[in-house]
Amino acid sequence: MPRPRNFFMNFTLLLIFLLALSVLRLVHWKFELLIKKTRHFEPADDGFRRFTTPRVVCWIPAQAADLEEMGETIRATWGKKCDKLIFMSSVNNERFGAVKIDVPYDNSIFLTQKCVKSLLYLYRHHLDEGDWFLKADIDTYFIVENLHYLLSFYSPDVPWMTGHHLRVPKAGMGKGYFSGGAGYVMSRAALEKFVEVGLAGGKCRFDDKLFIQEDLYLGLCMRNISVKFASSYDVTNRETFHTMPFVDEFRGFKSSWLDRYHSHKRDVKCCSPYSISFHRLKTPTQMLEMHAMLYFLNVWGGGETRSWFRPREMDIDDI
Repeated sequence: MPRPRNFFMNFTLLLIFLLALSVLRLVHWKFELLIKKTRHFEPADDGFRRFTTPRVVCWIPAQAADLEEMGETIRATWGKKCDKLIFMSSVNNERFGAVKIDVPYDNSIFLTQKCVKSLLYLYRHHLDEGDWFLKADIDTYFIVENLHYLLSFYSPDVPWMTGHHLRVPKAGMGKGYFSGGAGYVMSRAALEKFVEVGLAGGKCRFDDKLFIQEDLYLGLCMRNISVKFASSYDVTNRETFHTMPFVDEFRGFKSSWLDRYHSHKRDVKCCSPYSISFHRLKTPTQMLEMHAMLYFLNVWGGGETRSWFRPREMDIDDI
């Protein structure tokens, strides 16, 4: 018959073994979770470690009348580069990927309600499909490749938001907000925090009687729930999100309201070479022209190796 002392020693050793095993399993689970969260995290040549190939869900508030022309143009140009493109409209339209968002009236007066309900829709139905959620106007053109590049410096698991930052000269208005026209993008963590802490937690007031411009409302709300604002400037301190078309930016178009809310550069210094968005492209033609200039024209010497010409005499059949 074994002695009681040996029994208790063996029992104690067994408990220690089981406890150590539990700790190892917990460490292994934490490590796997860390790997999962940083699955896109890798070193870059510039010394920064970046998140590559972020998934971007693009959403666009649009009236039903805008879907046929501007909506179709977006679908045929920059919208194809989004991981998912959704038009938030007053009707469901499978052809355009449009979903109905209920607001009292589908106009600019109720844009804030429409945008907040759109974010709720994304949270409920598409949260796991994107790392970042990009809001664009129906007349905004996005260079999605450059957006990917900017976002690669930030983790979607941290509540970030960025875009064309506008300061608010009034006291008590926080540190400004991001222009809705130039577009803004928030991380998955920021979207979760907006819904769970801002709306459900009561940190951000919202109802159908709330009449405040949508981008200002979101800016104040995000600041109130401690979402981080990321800079949209490049290393030369040039803007990447733009509230005007490229031509107006480049020729130094003066805007009294923009001078008040944003210290922007003009002329050739207006825009980062890796600009992300341009606003107020009011017609499909303007958007198609922008797309053609970006993707169908090249400058020789920029890394091209294939020869596009050969010496030969003009033939009458060429005319």
